Amino acid sequence: MVLKIFGFRKTAGFTLEESIQSPRFLDENPQLWETKFKRFHFSVIEKQGEDGDINGCKDELFFRDLYSYTRHFPKEHDRSLEIHGSYSLPKGFESVLQHADYISLVDNDRISCLSEIGADNVKVMKGCWIERCSEIKSILRGEEADVRLGSSLEILWISNLPKLSSLYNGKEDLECFKNLKHLYLDCCPMIVSAFPSSQLLENLEIFHVQFCERLTTLFESDSPSGSTLKKLRTLYLLELPELTRIGIKLQAPVTLEVMECPKLSKDHLDVDNRFSK
Repeated sequence: MVLKIFGFRKTAGFTLEESIQSPRFLDENPQLWETKFKRFHFSVIEKQGEDGDINGCKDELFFRDLYSYTRHFPKEHDRSLEIHGSYSLPKGFESVLQHADYISLVDNDRISCLSEIGADNVKVMKGCWIERCSEIKSILRGEEADVRLGSSLEILWISNLPKLSSLYNGKEDLECFKNLKHLYLDCCPMIVSAFPSSQLLENLEIFHVQFCERLTTLFESDSPSGSTLKKLRTLYLLELPELTRIGIKLQAPVTLEVMECPKLSKDHLDVDNRFSK
């Protein structure tokens, strides 16, 4: 494993770049969090080759992912961590997780739920990007640790999770995503509905869903006329061949864009007032 660290002093115009072989270096020098690492992007990637160096191809992929990463998280994000692969993180890495506002998990085939990274280790996480994690079946469960983890999330970006069947599979009405503002759901072939009726997102502003071939509804709800997302301002639906309904009533002003959703008619949009489409 290689930990690459790109840190930035708060002083304008000064940039620090350095590689550290073990995260215990930061654990043993906690003052660095408030001096050299007030802003950073950390990337954990596998060693390549006999000498343990990262080859050019891996670097190219890393920077390509970094570019995509910064497109989906705010430009002003201060502390971010990107983890590629499914190896066990070393002792001392908890301090890195605890200081990261935005965390990315890519190509992990061990975890089945986001909370398995440890809710107590990601107390300040505001954004999470999950991509190509082959064993994830649900983002959060209905346990207390999941509530703590999810309640701080403001941005959730999910892509290419072949076994994902639900974002939340708890039985109780818990506010796991109460502060979520931006939700991106992409290429998840097993998911049928995004949320149960009890798990509405009162602060959701942007909901982007595409290429989920079995998705039939965004929200399960027996009474869509009584369910609304008052802060929603953008809903983007692309290539959802089985989508028949949204499951909530939309309130103007909302930008609604629907493309290649053949089973979703205007009668099923639960639209209130006027929308741009």
